[in-house]
Amino acid sequence: MTTQGAQLEGAYGFALGDSWMASPLAGIKATQVSRNGYTETAGATFPITYNAVNQSATTAYAGAKVMGYILPKVSIGASAGVEQDISSNIDNYSGSIYYLGGFSIAAPTIQRTRAFVGANTDYWIEKNQRVSLGVYYNQQSLNTSNGVTAVLNYTVGL
Repeated sequence: MTTQGAQLEGAYGFALGDSWMASPLAGIKATQVSRNGYTETAGATFPITYNAVNQSATTAYAGAKVMGYILPKVSIGASAGVEQDISSNIDNYSGSIYYLGGFSIAAPTIQRTRAFVGANTDYWIEKNQRVSLGVYYNQQSLNTSNGVTAVLNYTVGL
């Protein structure tokens, strides 16, 4: 399986008082996921073969971020927006199983417009060091499930 992607985002910050900032943002991203075909050979009672599958999307998005300090070393932030597929494609899934024959499963319907939101907090250890915790929610493009991601990281700058 091979995955490639690229993203370009622009934002502009507006001061909201001494310690808060709002940033409208817009961007575009492109993704390509390719899975090679596969054939079982030795040792399988019902060997399976499936064909390669490719998925690609070009997506534009827009939203806003708000960030501010609640204590001298603690900042919080929130973001929200919507993304829209400009183009997207996914192949059908097909193959065959020995004795049982071929199969083909239609690609799922792509949800082209999706919402996203996020919240994060940062603890600034020093000017160039911080620990961050973020929680992010987004609607998925290929099913009715929703994605929730939590990220904890430590950042050191030079």
